[in-house]
Amino acid sequence: MEYKDGQQSADQTVATPCPPDSPPCPPGNDATSGQGEGSVTQATRLCCKCKQAPARKNQWSCLKCHREMMRRYRLRYRQELTRLRKIIEQLTINNDYTLHEFEKRIGKKRRVIVEKMDVSGSSSYFAGQVVAFLPAERVSVLIETGELITVDLAAVKRDESYVEISTEWEASVHTGKRRRGQQFIPRSAHW
Repeated sequence: MEYKDGQQSADQTVATPCPPDSPPCPPGNDATSGQGEGSVTQATRLCCKCKQAPARKNQWSCLKCHREMMRRYRLRYRQELTRLRKIIEQLTINNDYTLHEFEKRIGKKRRVIVEKMDVSGSSSYFAGQVVAFLPAERVSVLIETGELITVDLAAVKRDESYVEISTEWEASVHTGKRRRGQQFIPRSAHW
């Protein structure tokens, strides 16, 4: 800014930066020339975001704005990664619709009986544990023999004969410790 008597203000020697999508500014655009003596003073480039703090060297933003931009970038990256993992999980092992239908038909327990039909028309029954809920109402069942089979949800029934041992009693049996009122069972007496 020039005053009426021809002098420039010392705090107003800021040149406007070139836009970010254009090629680098020529050396004469970043400097303002002083009056009278022909001296060239380097102008400080202002941050393109906040327009208050000086920009970092050879950059368009100040350190504070750069940190904020990188925080937002990393947050968006993590959110996108989480979204993609959820999609992969939905398509492979944990489909929400199949889980909802399973719980509506069978209940919360994962122990089931699988009826498998052969080509000849005879059926065989296997007891197993449901380990994955796949799309199109299919479930993966780990049967007694250790085999993992995939069947339709319609071929699965609740295992009424299975009795589950409570977790608290199981924990005391496996550790050999007893709680007040429980009988001590040595580790060698396990089945």
